[in-house]
Amino acid sequence: MTKTGFEILQTVGLTGNETKVFLKLLESGTTTPGDLIVKTGLHRSRVYDCLNKLIEMGLVSYVIQDNKKFVRAEDTKKLLEVIEAKENELKRQKKKLSQAISSLESKRGKQGEEQEVMVFRGRNGIKSVLADWLNERKEVLAIGAYGEHAETLDYYLKYILPGFHKERIAKGIRFRFIFPEESKKRGLELKDLDLTEVKILRHAFASATSTQIYGDKVAIIIWTAEPMSVIIKNKEFARSQRNYFNVLWRIGQRLRRSA
Repeated sequence: MTKTGFEILQTVGLTGNETKVFLKLLESGTTTPGDLIVKTGLHRSRVYDCLNKLIEMGLVSYVIQDNKKFVRAEDTKKLLEVIEAKENELKRQKKKLSQAISSLESKRGKQGEEQEVMVFRGRNGIKSVLADWLNERKEVLAIGAYGEHAETLDYYLKYILPGFHKERIAKGIRFRFIFPEESKKRGLELKDLDLTEVKILRHAFASATSTQIYGDKVAIIIWTAEPMSVIIKNKEFARSQRNYFNVLWRIGQRLRRSA
């Protein structure tokens, strides 16, 4: 057997010596422990220890004839049964561990509202924010305050955002946008997408930033040469930003979908 085969046998749970004894048994057929001692070059006690372990695992069997012990390797398919037994034991242990974790978590003291702030930079950072929107699967309320001149925005409009919107629509994620008058062009590009509503505010408030509220989180993106984004996870902050969005939404002018 190749070295790889030797290593595979060890993954079943056999030690190096147990593997050596098992392989010699496969080669020899039915034989005696004394013969194995000679063929393996192992100490007598080690060979007997290995045989006892292999018998316990069901990989080796023995018979007594004329007061003499003979051993032989079982069908190698028994190795699969050994693996299956280990898998079943792991499942049992996993189930017990899951139950223990649930019990331990129930004892955890109340620590107040969970909150978190994450900061991202560069293109990969923006992709992380988009991925978080997709993972949350919550409606996103976007105040797209960026101006058409915002640095790096063109790259995302061409190469990243079309694919993102296709995926979020497939996931059933609704988007509502509020744009300033200066960004109406972008609103017109988005208004015909499924699960998308767009309103325009007739006020000049375009800048290099945009804000998105979803679930208990608020994302703020700064569309500069090296874009930076911040995700704030705080239920109260998200609620206040959602209220602010709703005020703007009520006074905005809806861009109707094309017929």
